[in-house]
Amino acid sequence: ESKLSGSYAYLFPKANALLYPHGAIVADVLRAFPRIKTAELALSDPSAVTLTVTERMPFALWCETNESAADTKTGNCYFLDEGGFIFGKAPDFTGNVFLRYVGGVALAPPPPAGNFIGIQMLTADEFKKLSAFIISLKDILSSADEAPVTVAVSDEGDAHITLQNTSYLLVSRGQDFAAVRENLRSVLGSEEFKRVSGDQLDYIDLRFGDKVYYKLK
Repeated sequence: ESKLSGSYAYLFPKANALLYPHGAIVADVLRAFPRIKTAELALSDPSAVTLTVTERMPFALWCETNESAADTKTGNCYFLDEGGFIFGKAPDFTGNVFLRYVGGVALAPPPPAGNFIGIQMLTADEFKKLSAFIISLKDILSSADEAPVTVAVSDEGDAHITLQNTSYLLVSRGQDFAAVRENLRSVLGSEEFKRVSGDQLDYIDLRFGDKVYYKLK
């Protein structure tokens, strides 16, 4: 309504069906409501416009800290969509309803009063590649105790993927994740590694190509 009020150069009303500020209205709606993913504005008749929107769907959580354990509340967390966009405050969840991400946002200047809504985690392309890799791990990590629960992204370009059993994987975000996945599959399928139980493993470091390192507790 505010965009449709007034006139252009005091001559042509902005509410005119041929002149109404379509782009400005859509841009303001998207800016005012981060939960809205797309907005389309069209004339439904010569005297009315219809705004059609689609909402962002929760894909994962982004949390300010990585202090919460698997059996505690998630803490101060926000919803991420599938492209890594922070669009809404999340309630406290107990357990691992959503995969949790930490880090990976540009905070210069920091958001007012700790409100991270409207901030992008990584770039959308980088986030999608990393999340697709993590989702693909369920075909390699066989038990529920090995399911990823938290992904901590560092400023140096690494991702620390913590599993349900507190073991973790280390990868670099710029790697070829198809190759990383095959390296992990080869290590876990080796005769030597088959003798290692999940609670014995501390971490597997996959950041160095075909050279894979692991440490036991």
